[in-house]
Amino acid sequence: MATDKWLPYILLRNDERSEDHAQNDAFKEGGYQSVNFILNLGSNFVYLILAGSAYAMAFVINKFLTIKRDLCLKVQEFLKSAL
Repeated sequence: MATDKWLPYILLRNDERSEDHAQNDAFKEGGYQSVNFILNLGSNFVYLILAGSAYAMAFVINKFLTIKRDLCLKVQEFLKSAL
C-alpha cells in the first residue's frame, strides 16, 4: 500500500517529518524507520481504521434497523387495534 509515501504527510507536520528517524540502528534494521508508532504500523494502521469503521457502521445500521422494526411493529399493532 506504500503508506510510507503518503501517511506521514497526513499525520505529521513538516518539522516533525524532517526530524523523524529510527530510534537506533537495531530498530532501523528491524524495519522500524520511525520513532512514531503509527508510521511503523503503516498499512496495518490503515486496515485497522477501515475495519473499525466498518464495524461501527454495521453497529449503527443494526441499531437503526432495530428501531425501525420496533416502530413498524407498533404502527402495525395500532392499525390492527383501530380496525
